[in-house]
Order: sequence, then C-alpha cells, then structure tokens
Amino acid sequence: YDTVEWIAEQPWCDGQVGMWGLSGSAVLAFAAAITAPPHLKAVVSCMCPADFYLDQWYPGGMFRYEDRLRWPMLMQDCIAPLDPGPADGPAYERKRQVFEQRYYRHYERMTRGRNPVPLDWATECLSHDSYDEFWQARSFDRRLANVTAPVLNVGVLHDHFIRGTMRFHQGLSVPRRMLLVPGALDLDASAGDGGLTALQ
Repeated sequence: YDTVEWIAEQPWCDGQVGMWGLSGSAVLAFAAAITAPPHLKAVVSCMCPADFYLDQWYPGGMFRYEDRLRWPMLMQDCIAPLDPGPADGPAYERKRQVFEQRYYRHYERMTRGRNPVPLDWATECLSHDSYDEFWQARSFDRRLANVTAPVLNVGVLHDHFIRGTMRFHQGLSVPRRMLLVPGALDLDASAGDGGLTALQ
C-alpha cells in the first residue's frame, strides 16, 4: 500500500500505478492489491498461488516435496555473498562491503547455533501441515473482495499454480480478464534464462 501511494506522489508519475508480476512478483502484486491502494489502477498477475497451503505447500493435503525443498535452495543464490571482483574494478569498495556484510550474517547465525543458510521461514511453513490459522492468515483467496483494481490473470495450463490462477479469476468482483496458454513454468537453475518456458 505504502509503496504504491508513494509512487503516485512522485513528480514523474501521473497518479496511476499498475503492478505486474510472474510467480513471486505476482504474489507481491496481489499482496498490494488486497490492501486496495487508491492509486493502484491495474494488476497483471502471472502464475501465482491464491492460497499458499492449497496451491503451493500442501495441494490436496500432500506436501509438495520436491518443489518446496528445491525452490528455497535455489533462492539462496539471490542472497549469497557475491565476489566483489578485482580491486581496481568499478565500485569495488562498495561491493566488498556487501560481500563482507553477507558473510557476516551467515557467521552470526552460526554463533547462535543456527544453520548459516536462513531457511527458517521454510521450516516454519513445513511445520504447519494442516490448514490452520497460520495459512488462513496468509491466504489471498480469503481477501479477494478487498481488491479494487481491474485484474488480468495469466495462467499456464500445466503450471503448478493453475488452481491459484483460476481461483483468483473466479473470486474477483472487479473487472477482470484471463489469458491461459499451453506449457509449464519450469524453474531450472541451470537454464541461462532462469528456465522459464511458458510456451512449449
């Protein structure tokens, strides 16, 4: 809410803000949309869960073992310490500081007896294996009536979030459209483009 409204106040913005995203970015777009910021005028959501328990962690009541273990591990690359490069390279000192700070965070976790890789949130999600208050509080599905901006939902027929895409579309009361395409969302870490193959 605050980010959308801040953007709307900037001199380079005409007061009309739109959000779009794919997978995790779509989650962020809907997280903003359910707070109904007055300057959010449109949302495009591509392949994301409407309910994290039912669509992502425990579809059909079964833990999605490979997906939920593999994805958090892949995301570690995003927070891993990055090589600052050669000392005479551009912005070396700033890169070196970021490198040092990230390593130090891992060290601090270890001194507290914790795993250096911060996956506590994933462990917490796994520990809630029934549809309890933890999951209900995080469900977009239960708050779709709050959305005031028009929405374009984009789904991929064999994507593991197809239920969420369909539920978003069905549960909205605002002007909405849906685009369904064949294919699958394949997050293959070895692929140079991130592994997204929406059309196969």
